[in-house]
Parts: sequence; structure tokens; C-alpha cells
Amino acid sequence: SVPLDAVNELRRCADCLDYGEPIGTYIFWDFWWVIHIWLGWALLTQPPYLFGLALIVSVVEIIIIITKFALFMPTPEWSIWRTNWFINKCFVLACFIGLLGYVLRYAERFPKFSLAAR
Repeated sequence: SVPLDAVNELRRCADCLDYGEPIGTYIFWDFWWVIHIWLGWALLTQPPYLFGLALIVSVVEIIIIITKFALFMPTPEWSIWRTNWFINKCFVLACFIGLLGYVLRYAERFPKFSLAAR
């Protein structure tokens, strides 16, 4: 996700320069990429909190994207920026629905997290 996001941000900067607009006009400043890197690392290394992290991040992402769709769809603006945003959100939604389904279906494959003293 990070390399693709970086390419998208560079493309947006180039478009701003081409249109004569401030370079940060179309950049979406957020830190979801930090959580996505953390989740990706956790999926690879399988720390004890992986099940909870994957479950929480998936549910929160799904809720956020559905909310954004609900706000967007009554009066959609199909500019190049919004169409790109919409397609990206469809892909991200599909990925997190898939991750949530996998986490719930194969919960026994995840390391067990316990609050009990060891």
C-alpha cells in the first residue's frame, strides 16, 4: 500500500505543478499508512496481539469507508480526483472485508493473546 500511495502522492504533486496550483492541494494528509505498515508487519511476524489488531483495524476501516460512501453517494462528484478516490476506497474496502473474513474464519491460526500473568 505504501509504494502505491507514494506514487499517487507524487502524481498529485505533478498535477498541481501542471495546473499551477499549490503543490499540496490534492494530497490527503493522514497517518493511516502507519497503521497499515504496523498491520502488515504484524501479519508477517505474528505477535500475540495480531488477532485483536487485525480485527480492530478491519472493522474500523470498514466503518470509515462505508460512512464515506454514505456521505459521497447522495451527491457524487465524478472528477478525476473523486473517481480515483472512489476506486481506491472500493479496493481498500474489499481488502479489509477479506481480512476480516479470514480473521474470523481462521481465528484458531492466530497467536493467542492472554492478559493472564505468564
